[in-house]
Amino acid sequence: CGFVNKPGTCYINKSPSFMSEYELECSDMLSDDAKAHSLNTQDDLCKLQSYAGYDKLSSILAKYGKSFPMRYLTSTIPAYVWRAASYGEPYKISSLIINAANPLVTYADTNTVRKAFEKLDLIICIDSVMSASAVYSDYILPVALAFERPAFQAFGGVSDFCYGGPSIIKPLYERKSDYEIFRELGLALGQPSELWPCETLDEEIERVVAKCGFDYDAFIELGYAGGLSEDNIYDYCTQTGKIELASSILKDLGETPVAQNIAYNFVSTFQNEHYDSPQNSILTMITGARTQPYWASCYFSIERFRKMHPRPMIEMSQSTADKLGLKEGDACVIKAAKDKFLLDDSCGKLVLDIVQYLHISNIIDDVVSCEYGWWYPEKINAPVTKKEIFYDFYNPHFKKVHRSNVNLLSRCDLHEVGSFCLQKDESDCDQLFGTWIYNGIPVTVEKYNEEG
Repeated sequence: CGFVNKPGTCYINKSPSFMSEYELECSDMLSDDAKAHSLNTQDDLCKLQSYAGYDKLSSILAKYGKSFPMRYLTSTIPAYVWRAASYGEPYKISSLIINAANPLVTYADTNTVRKAFEKLDLIICIDSVMSASAVYSDYILPVALAFERPAFQAFGGVSDFCYGGPSIIKPLYERKSDYEIFRELGLALGQPSELWPCETLDEEIERVVAKCGFDYDAFIELGYAGGLSEDNIYDYCTQTGKIELASSILKDLGETPVAQNIAYNFVSTFQNEHYDSPQNSILTMITGARTQPYWASCYFSIERFRKMHPRPMIEMSQSTADKLGLKEGDACVIKAAKDKFLLDDSCGKLVLDIVQYLHISNIIDDVVSCEYGWWYPEKINAPVTKKEIFYDFYNPHFKKVHRSNVNLLSRCDLHEVGSFCLQKDESDCDQLFGTWIYNGIPVTVEKYNEEG
């Protein structure tokens, strides 16, 4: 093929010549019984994203002497975790460790995530700041910051290249690297010490690159390792041994082997059937827009960054803004379009509206784009009113902290799990990705009276 493994074309990665992520996982030690209890195996939605799917793909790779990390195809869909925590289906999940994540802000359907959090018996958060999710935690373990731990990047264990460098200072106070935290937890739970031979992350990095002939000092001096793999770059690791435009694995699993063009307009298809709002008032919302200097839901507590970009923006066209009587900079309340299947306002703490600020752009008419990741750390300990306490006794700050969190309007109800749709059918999933619904969400937008 003239477009593979040539300068300027697609490059087929080789296996790592250092210790691979698959070796570090020790995934082959996981019992068949544990695999059978994976939440992804409880229905036929996850035919590939499952241990069965992984076994099928890894058996093909084994023919070429290759492997890839088990986590790539076995990570549980978050919606299944929330269902198990909230409803005990198919079994009860009672504890959660959060590491380098802020699910209450960055995961779809914040209302559903919150309900699951409140049903859990134990939440442990490993973080460097008091995040919105950490507020719900029973224990917060302070993690070493970027300059306090060595850096190491191996591209998910599927490339013969890694790079890294030393820490700049030792961790201050009681902070530890996440490696040390999980090592101590594993040993405390009875895992054999042979699985954790290195006490520190520096030693573990040295163990990983030793296969390339490096000790730790030599590695951090050079800054990278790899390039010694003897893989054949023309092993395409498919069932046919060729580049497949149609996936034979998906075909074997009974799925469509070629990506299909799905043209649908969620709003126009469902507004008459499902929604009480007037037809011309419903807009299509897309989410996921990110703005520097923030990264996902990080750095909102840094005052200098907040001055650079102080308010979350909702983008819409000039024509749409004119129709709604809005102008640049207006505070806008974005609401989930009134769904006939939703419970009424007596359904408790369900929050189905957010506030962001208008920015006119060249986005297409009747579509709005809302910024992702917004929350207000300064509101965690802000004074609250009696009304707020009455509305939400156990966490009266919730609505203030999440006032601009667009995931209050997104959905993760793969099967009637979330806050929105109470029906079981494929429309509960994003038709393009088969997972939670971040885009194509029907909303209404109107000017917000910030004094009211």
